[in-house]
This record gives sequence, C-alpha cells and structure tokens, in this order.
Amino acid sequence: MVYWKGEPVAKMKNKFYSDKHQLITGNMLSNRNIAIERYFGGTIDDVMDVLPEPIHRFVKELRAKVKNLIAEVEKLRGEFVQTLPKECLEPSSPHAAR
Repeated sequence: MVYWKGEPVAKMKNKFYSDKHQLITGNMLSNRNIAIERYFGGTIDDVMDVLPEPIHRFVKELRAKVKNLIAEVEKLRGEFVQTLPKECLEPSSPHAAR
C-alpha cells in the first residue's frame, strides 16, 4: 500500500503478488507457464500453496523429467571424458580440460 498523509491512496503490486493472483484466478496454461518459470527460477515453493492440484502433479512430473535429463547429461559427459586421451585429463597438461 502507498500512503499519503496517513491514508492509503494506492496499492503497488510486485511480481510475487501478480503471480499469486494470476495462479488463483488464471487458467491452467497460464498456471503451467508460471510454474515452469518459477521452477527454473528457484522460487516455485513461494507459490505452491496457491497452485491447483493438476499443477502440483505437473511440477512433480517436471522435477522427475529434469532429474532424468541431468542424469543423462552426466552419463554422456562421463562417456565423452572416457574417450579423451589421458594427457587431456592430467592437471599439469597444457591440454587439460579446465
């Protein structure tokens, strides 16, 4: 709230307020988009209390998919590193990955 001479004259809304309002009144597609943005921004927990159950399930599925993708990338990285010549992996080598 913005006050002038002790009286409220305006209400300022930040992104947190706008997202929560939109989650409560918005449609599922809009809610999914906010959930994705918040998930990858690390602030999904700030709005979980107002998410409808279908979006809770969506976030749970998103977490599982991201976890699987990270595991796959780590596996591929390990496989790639195994193909490198040993001198590339030695810290003292001018060819070492940094």
